[in-house]
This record gives sequence, structure tokens and C-alpha cells, in this order.
Amino acid sequence: MTATKQISQQARRDRERRQAAAQPTNRVLAQRTRRNRERHASLPQTQTNAHLAQQARRNRQREHEPIRIARRPLVPNLPAIGSLRHRLGHCNISCHLCGANHWIEERVQGSAKSVPRFSTCCESGTIMMDEFEQPPEPLHSLLMDLTPGMFSP
Repeated sequence: MTATKQISQQARRDRERRQAAAQPTNRVLAQRTRRNRERHASLPQTQTNAHLAQQARRNRQREHEPIRIARRPLVPNLPAIGSLRHRLGHCNISCHLCGANHWIEERVQGSAKSVPRFSTCCESGTIMMDEFEQPPEPLHSLLMDLTPGMFSP
């Protein structure tokens, strides 16, 4: 029994020695890292030059093409516009069919500002809903109070 135990311990020690020899030391790892940095130090410059040349070709081609609608800026670049914060005003225009509140810009295209029509709330009268009950007091005060918010002017 002891002979097999000694053989298994010797085999384990041999495995550990081979694994230790196979693993690189810190010095070897540092040398490899340094060599890799030196090899790749010149690559970004050549890639950048190729990238710039390719970008210049694309720009020359795009000068003659119209800008696709998905690539157009959302807001035209006007110096008068200071930020992209919305300027919709108050949400106080009621739908004459269901009474839902809207911004005037939500009206159906072609409807006048004096008598706006809306389709996002009740599909122009095709959907009819019962009126909501008043919410309980803590929620009602949160919904209806006109307290200044963090973005108020």
C-alpha cells in the first residue's frame, strides 16, 4: 500500500513541476508585453491614415448625394435655439369628443388651431370610455397641484 502511495505522490510532484515549468514567469510576461507594445506601436498610425483616406473618399461621394431622412438632424442647426428642451407649452387643449388633454401640436394634420381635432386619444370618436373617478387625496394633490418643478423657467 505504501509503494502505491509513494508512486502517486511522485506522479503528483512531477505534474506540479511540469505545470510550473509551463507557466511563464513575471519576467517573461513583461518581456512579451513590451515586445507586443513595440510591434503594435506603429499600427495605429497606418490604420489611422488608411481610415482617414477612406473617410475622405466617402465624404467626396456624399457631397453629391442628398442626405437620407434618417440621417438628417432632428432640429435644424439654428443659433437661436439654445437647447433641445421641448417648447410645447401647456397640455391644456381638450378633445371635443372625449375630453382628453393634448398639446396643440398633437392635432390632426389639416385641422385648424381654433378648432383642433385629435386622433391619438379616442380615434376621432370611435372609442368611447367611461369617465374616470377622482383619485384619492394624496394622488389627486400630486396630479393637480401647480407646484414648480425642477425644470420650470
